[in-house]
Amino acid sequence: MPVVWIVGLLIYFILTKNKKRKKISLILTITGFWFFSNKIIFDEFMRTWEVDGISYEETKNYDIGIVPGGMISYNNDLKRIVFHRGSDRIFQAVKLYKLGKIKKILITGDSGDLYEDGLDEAEQLKAYLVSIGLHPYDIIIETKSKNTQENAEFTAELLKNEYPHFTSYLLITSAFHMKRAEGCFKEAGLDVDVFATDHYTGERWFNFERLFVPSLKTLFNWNILTKEWSGYIMYKLMGYL
Repeated sequence: MPVVWIVGLLIYFILTKNKKRKKISLILTITGFWFFSNKIIFDEFMRTWEVDGISYEETKNYDIGIVPGGMISYNNDLKRIVFHRGSDRIFQAVKLYKLGKIKKILITGDSGDLYEDGLDEAEQLKAYLVSIGLHPYDIIIETKSKNTQENAEFTAELLKNEYPHFTSYLLITSAFHMKRAEGCFKEAGLDVDVFATDHYTGERWFNFERLFVPSLKTLFNWNILTKEWSGYIMYKLMGYL
């Protein structure tokens, strides 16, 4: 995480007694903070990684829309699920279902967090969708997987064993996550098309704030991108892609 690198450099600047190293570490700290908190720089890096979106009109018709988990948490005090930014993928899936673009929604994934108490993601999302009017018969869940590779592996197994008559699949997930997810599903034998959601980038535009004013939100947004890069590299090395 870039914020850790910057804090580490700052601590080194404070602790070192060597004047040359102190100067270098201060320059690196200031430069690193500006670089990673700059909105335009982040947007350009993210733009190269995110998969482009398509309109509803451009989207063909599919038997199943596949939605990987990792979009909610569970509030134990209130006894209800909490939707995060990535939940755009499930709401886009509902829209596609309502438009007739997908016949069924398949939600894949349990909690990938070993310490997430009370979260049974696929089951709870299905219950939520049923509560807002979707037919339970049209919502399929895969409840064993803990990560993207298992999402793909267990979904392919489920579809092969229980829904062999389905032949067209639309993968619906976050734009920054799509490259890794698509690679995993195709490696698992599912020839998916993609529908990217919750883009961090949009139309390019420039102003004084975006060019020169540091953004703490942008600094922490880098964690999402560096994590995804690391995951993609590791999946490549493990042969999941």
